[in-house]
Amino acid sequence: MTAATKSLKDFCKVASAQDDGDFVGVNFDGKEFKVVFPIGYRIESDSTDAELRKGIRALLHSFAHTQSVESDFASPRAFHSNGESMPFPIHTYLHVVRYFLSYGYYREQETIYRDHGGGKIHWGRTIKQVKPQVVDANVVYLTQMRRKSFADDRSLIARVFHYCAWRSFNELGCILYDVSVPKPDIEFNESLFESVIHDALDRTFNERSILLFRNMLDLVKCWGHNEHSKGFRYGTKEFHVVWEKMVDSVFGNVGNKEDYNPKLVYNTRAKDSPHPIIPDTIMILGKDEMFILDSKYYKFAMGEHPDNSGLPGSDSILKQIAYARYAQNMHKGSRIYNAFVMPYNERFSEAFRYPCEGKAVDSDAMQSTEHSASSGESVLPMCIAGYCDATALAPTHSTPDNSCTDDAETRQVPFYKILLVLIDTTALLNHFADIKKDDARNALANMIHYAQRRS
Repeated sequence: MTAATKSLKDFCKVASAQDDGDFVGVNFDGKEFKVVFPIGYRIESDSTDAELRKGIRALLHSFAHTQSVESDFASPRAFHSNGESMPFPIHTYLHVVRYFLSYGYYREQETIYRDHGGGKIHWGRTIKQVKPQVVDANVVYLTQMRRKSFADDRSLIARVFHYCAWRSFNELGCILYDVSVPKPDIEFNESLFESVIHDALDRTFNERSILLFRNMLDLVKCWGHNEHSKGFRYGTKEFHVVWEKMVDSVFGNVGNKEDYNPKLVYNTRAKDSPHPIIPDTIMILGKDEMFILDSKYYKFAMGEHPDNSGLPGSDSILKQIAYARYAQNMHKGSRIYNAFVMPYNERFSEAFRYPCEGKAVDSDAMQSTEHSASSGESVLPMCIAGYCDATALAPTHSTPDNSCTDDAETRQVPFYKILLVLIDTTALLNHFADIKKDDARNALANMIHYAQRRS
């Protein structure tokens, strides 16, 4: 963190609408770190460094999850004093950091053979190097060659690793783990380090060591090339992509969403040009229920009070109705529900939970209704913040006098009421890898059912 007198909290903040570009991620200017968490993340007045480090690791993990499915996702960059930028090998840093946490300093295993002291007998060398004695017509080796291995932590490769670990922690690892690595007694020398690592690669067949050395080599090349780098930036100005993928990973259980794509095609003398619109997330429960979710990384629940200017617009509402009607044609008889999914801070939940017949609807209150869910407090706090009444878009019938009448039955179709679902950003981010997806889906379905019946 560089500023020894500061706590990690002094370097962390939560994105807001006033931030330039809404960047979310880690920024290091060569002197200090700045970590920007997404909308809704909780940084309490008593948040500890350990809690914040867990959150930063979770944030980096969310980027890695999204990067594997989004080829155009913002990659980490290192910034030079001359204004140029180069790729920043953050995953290489992390590999060296995690190796150190798991195994400590790298120590090269040296093996010596000697004819005295302890160690395992090496019969091959004994037969080749020791003259046997004949005792009572038997061949006896009174002296045996013994093999002894020991870890050499002063070899050049061990010292190069020490430097790589120290610099990796100094430039990134210090905000992820509460570990301090002493400064090594060797200065950076690109050509020497590369030569030592190549030599170590040539002498080992251990897969773990090979992977470590390759990552060390990438770091050395990066440091040599970015000698005048003044920092790096790892994150995105498009966190809505991350939010969408995380929500889909937790709630989605339909692999090929293109089956639910209302394909729109212009037919002109030019070549046909399809304009696909594909739902963010489709969740199917049982044989006759479908939930179509649209993830919105919007500011509606960003502060302490609802901000209706941060709600989805008419274009998003119309798309949800189009998805639902298209799905209804594919699945006759199914009940289809629509919902927007947005981030919020559970600390302000009382200000956002919409009362349905006087009862607030959240994931803890809906632990057991139609769908079973684990008992106890939900690991993923959610609540219903309201709904968009889109029944005006429902079909009407023409009468003999050419006037239109409402189709009351059609207007009862649930997908014309698009619910506003809020998910606690901190819980989704920090517990992403541990969320029981079936429980989360059931809790969401229970909330939507209750809100649809009572609102």
